[in-house]
Amino acid sequence: MMWEEVPAPRFATKRNPLRKTYGPEIGKVAELLGLTRLEHQQYIWDVLGEVQSEEAGDPNPGWWAYRTATITMPRRSGKTTLLQPMTMHRAEITQNGRLVMTAQTRIAAVKRWGDLADVIMSSYVGSRVKRKSSVGGERLTWIRSGSTFEPQPPNATAGHGDEPDLALATEIWSWSALQGAEIEQAIFPTFLTNNGQFIRESTAGTNDSAYYNNVRAQGRAAVLADSQLGEAYFEWSVPETHKGKPVESLTDKTLIDLVISHHPRSDIDMRTFLEEELTRAQGPGGSGRADWLRAYGNHTQPMVNIDPIIPLESLLHAETDELIPEGVPVSIGVDVDPLGREASVSVAYRTDSGTCLSEVVRTGPGTLWLPGFVAGMIERGTAEFLPVQVNDTGVTRDVADALDAAGFQVARVGTKDFAAAWNRWQTQIMHKDEEGTPTPLVRHIESRPLLEAVEKGGWRVVAQTRVPAAVDDAPISSLVSLFLAVWGADHIPEKEEELGAFQIF
Repeated sequence: MMWEEVPAPRFATKRNPLRKTYGPEIGKVAELLGLTRLEHQQYIWDVLGEVQSEEAGDPNPGWWAYRTATITMPRRSGKTTLLQPMTMHRAEITQNGRLVMTAQTRIAAVKRWGDLADVIMSSYVGSRVKRKSSVGGERLTWIRSGSTFEPQPPNATAGHGDEPDLALATEIWSWSALQGAEIEQAIFPTFLTNNGQFIRESTAGTNDSAYYNNVRAQGRAAVLADSQLGEAYFEWSVPETHKGKPVESLTDKTLIDLVISHHPRSDIDMRTFLEEELTRAQGPGGSGRADWLRAYGNHTQPMVNIDPIIPLESLLHAETDELIPEGVPVSIGVDVDPLGREASVSVAYRTDSGTCLSEVVRTGPGTLWLPGFVAGMIERGTAEFLPVQVNDTGVTRDVADALDAAGFQVARVGTKDFAAAWNRWQTQIMHKDEEGTPTPLVRHIESRPLLEAVEKGGWRVVAQTRVPAAVDDAPISSLVSLFLAVWGADHIPEKEEELGAFQIF
């Protein structure tokens, strides 16, 4: 078809004109619900509503052409309103049908089912449907057809019992490979004797989204092979590269333009919204640029690159025996490994000559020791300690909260400042004079954990900058705490001016 209102999908199963389809009927249900027939939704309904036919040379005329389907689109694409009319239509036309909804967890499945159940009960069919809601016993029953619709947990029991005529699964990016396999093993065998469909929808996940990534690979392969039976696949997403550059490294404006040009709701003005969301994601407490791209570009967060983040010789050239003197303003940087394997504390001081002296004070197993250790350093008062620098994301927020609660000053470093802190540190540690001789502007005491972090760590892209990232069994908290400490040493807060005693003249 010619896509007129919205961008064409990157991957999509083609409509087979030799088959009849229930797509227009599903679209009519959407209109009765007060929904607009969006172009991309109607296309999906038309393909998934196809029924096998003799004209198409299909093996089982009268059965659904596609027993499984995967729909992956970014947020704000209308995924919820896509499933509503499909569910209602199927329950109406199937005698004693069984429809189920599953999601990331049992609780999530019940919530998604409840949202859809509320729509159904308040719609034009509400008087023809009975609702049962009790602990562990939610169900809708269509009086005329006898079909039922209920939530199911995302495990091997999801398809057991009565054979499902329609199984809906949402946000499958969070499923493990084992979890997805169990559900498939529970549902797929029933399709041998039952004319059912398993429809999965999701936004992209991360590299740990084993089940989703496998389903996506299979779906793309089916589209490229022009498969017209069994498995349907639909994907709207930004490409992995743009004009030869990874999308993660594009400027904010170019990235937003790219997202809009591949979003199925580009028919509405979403630029301001996307700009605000990106600013929020990259600000203090934000989820980061990569997560924004996953949500609105439907782009899987990239693997951590294992190329060296800086040359090892640059780190060795910067080693020094010079200690930070007592009584000077010292910045503290802390970091916690995302998996909780270790935590680190570092300090830094910028001398009058411009060289920054730094040290990884401690890298230890676990994380619980960190707040108390930092508090002890500050209370001993061997230096004029500046606010503690903490990467404002993930588990490090617990450390920041604990120090805040204890009355210590904490500087929460947002996504853009985190990237800037790393960029500043690596630029200064790799500094050379005009003759090309290494003259690092930041130096550190020799540290084995720091050396291992640089040797074994990888990188990812944050705020258009490559930043360190842990790779498998190589935590990098020592490195992160060190460059955060240097960042703090270069961003000393101005002291508030002390006002004299109040006088009346």
